[in-house]
Amino acid sequence: MSKFLDLTGHTFGRLTVLSLADRKNGRIAWTCTCTCGATVSVQANNLRSGNSTSCGCANREVHRARMAELGRMPNRTKPDDEIGYTAAHDRVRKVNGSASLHSCVDCGVKAQDWSLKAGAEKARPAGGIGTGSRCLISPDPTDYEPRCKKCHAAQDGHGGWGWRHGRRSA
Repeated sequence: MSKFLDLTGHTFGRLTVLSLADRKNGRIAWTCTCTCGATVSVQANNLRSGNSTSCGCANREVHRARMAELGRMPNRTKPDDEIGYTAAHDRVRKVNGSASLHSCVDCGVKAQDWSLKAGAEKARPAGGIGTGSRCLISPDPTDYEPRCKKCHAAQDGHGGWGWRHGRRSA
């Protein structure tokens, strides 16, 4: 076996070497712990050259800071007045689950869609591409009811227009 430098206890950036690990791509590797608490296996040459100084948390912090500087916070929740058709329906599914898990509020058969309740207080035009000028949405998930396709079309009064050109109705 070839000789190698024992790095146990040494610190490289945010990484502290704990023990020798299994070889990685034929090279000596070390099990390290990061200051964030993560444990990673890193090749010795990457530790000694400075190529690896954290588990990846440092890069994530730099990325978050840069995005904040640009005003683009990742995974931020949009205010209610900025959400569109897809985000509104994503909220409904996140809160209520799939419509197919419910019965249609009108006829009792298995529901297929979430449909905006008649007279929903927060309803507003969806806007955006491909939504149609008559499409209304609400940022409030409680403003939606499960409906089958037939009852959904009757409720919305569009007679199934959402199925033209391969688009699904709400």
